[in-house]
Amino acid sequence: MSSAVPEPPNNDDDDGGPADDPMGRAVGAGIDFTDPNSRLAPLYLTTTGVIAVAVFAALFLLYSLLPLQHTDVWGHLKLGGWIVEHRRLPAHEPFNPYTVKDDSVETFQPWLTQALYHAAYRAGSKLGGNDRAKRFHGGAEMLRDLHVIPIVAVYGFLWLAFRRASGSGSLALLGLGLQFLAGVSTIGVQRPQVFGLALFAVLLAMLSRPVPTRRAVVLIPLLLILWANLHGGFAIGCATLALAWVGRCLACGSVRAAYADPRVRRLLLAGVLAAAGVALLNPAGPRVYLLVIEFGANPNLETLAEWQPVRFSDPRSGIRLYVATLVLTVVTVALSPLRVTPTQCLIGLTFGVAPLFQQRMMTWWCPLLLWQLMPHFGAAAERWRLTWPASTPSLRKTMLAVLLVFPFVMLTPLVGWLQTGDPPPVAVTFRAGTPLELLGTIADPTAAPTRRMAGLATALRERYAGRPVGPLFVAEGLGEFFYWRDLPGCPPLWFTHAHLFPPPHWAAAFATGTGDPGWSEFLDRHRVNLIAVEPDFHRELVAKVTARPDDWLVVLDETDSDAIRDPRGRLFVAVRKKPLPLPDAGR
Repeated sequence: MSSAVPEPPNNDDDDGGPADDPMGRAVGAGIDFTDPNSRLAPLYLTTTGVIAVAVFAALFLLYSLLPLQHTDVWGHLKLGGWIVEHRRLPAHEPFNPYTVKDDSVETFQPWLTQALYHAAYRAGSKLGGNDRAKRFHGGAEMLRDLHVIPIVAVYGFLWLAFRRASGSGSLALLGLGLQFLAGVSTIGVQRPQVFGLALFAVLLAMLSRPVPTRRAVVLIPLLLILWANLHGGFAIGCATLALAWVGRCLACGSVRAAYADPRVRRLLLAGVLAAAGVALLNPAGPRVYLLVIEFGANPNLETLAEWQPVRFSDPRSGIRLYVATLVLTVVTVALSPLRVTPTQCLIGLTFGVAPLFQQRMMTWWCPLLLWQLMPHFGAAAERWRLTWPASTPSLRKTMLAVLLVFPFVMLTPLVGWLQTGDPPPVAVTFRAGTPLELLGTIADPTAAPTRRMAGLATALRERYAGRPVGPLFVAEGLGEFFYWRDLPGCPPLWFTHAHLFPPPHWAAAFATGTGDPGWSEFLDRHRVNLIAVEPDFHRELVAKVTARPDDWLVVLDETDSDAIRDPRGRLFVAVRKKPLPLPDAGR
């Protein structure tokens, strides 16, 4: 009786190795990586998804390379340190002698972002090492890195919102490209607003479903509560939610139909819970809504460019971008077979008109407009047969996306810091206009100055001999950094937190910065012995100070300097030839 001998397997279709080499088979051979019933199916990506991941990774690298701006981030960092140290919120601005010293000015927002700034800076300082300079550089670098996550989150959740609204991942990528072009000059500026923009994108993603999920009914109120403590722009989210509900009610056509509509009911429930939660879970209580209105009505804000309206006569006001959004709207609606919904009309009219009153509303209007146009993009693409080739989701594509992310992450300064143990150099972390040299020379003119600050150091040593120079008139953007550093006896007369100052003081400081009549009297009254401004933006003041050589000694003038390309990096510095005594308000 002979035993049966099994036939050797047929390896003709096996692209692995020889039959006797089990390691020669391809990884995953015999596994269907496109099986929609697999437990891993939710992780499968299409070709469009792979491209989207690569785009997000590139954005992560791009924004991690942007230098830290010397904007209001430094003032928020200063206030965040006070909040963490005292474990409460200040009743008024606690450091500068020229700010309002009663509770008539809103100071609590954005308290949570301010605390996050302090935590990030402190963590970076510890990672920087024992050297004082490296601790400072480490804190600043971590502060810069903190903003990268919400900025990338803005694009990530906008892509999700655009994809849900248009039904196409490729159109969502087109929307991201348009959003990048529209927001390239604003979204990269490190400030609390980027946290609000990230939450705004999350809100749009949740509102993009035909009917909000039960989970969204809970998450939307939590999102707005968090937003109210991170940034005052939460009012934009509340308005968007309210307009979406009203628009849906109008689309239903009758009260009975609206009552029976699940989207109406869930939006209403989410809105009520959000309004109550925001009123109860923030330091100001229900008064928070009134404070947002009062903040926007502060007369000091009218002097800031972003709070001024878009003007057709001024290209710098953003009028070109605004007109581009109007043209895009008209062309898209004309090509789309879909009708404009009541929600789209309400949101378009409300937020589309807002930039005519405040330029800063363009930051919210652009992503909101693109989100509104996405259904029309999808319908127009289908009508004109402009569709991206279909792609089968696959785990292999997901693995490819992960591999694409790796090189982008490895090129970021943060990873380089972890590898070398040293934070990035000053030229990488800080924008060229950050007054590091200027502040260091004023703080200690006896130390070896840089070549650029040699004249200032000599003048300070000769005239002050270790005494504080007194109150400083520096440009409001530079003043933010001096406010954070808080040099003893040298408070800045103003900085970009305009709402913290009494309107008469702010108006006089602003007039002085523009070289208006009375500039000298304002500086004399406050015993200012040093002026430091960016000459490209304060030409009248520079000309008038230069024209008084008996009173002022110009120690640095980089007006129209070819060696410094960034206009914000150029400085004009002058000191009094005969120093005035310090005022009682100076510390």
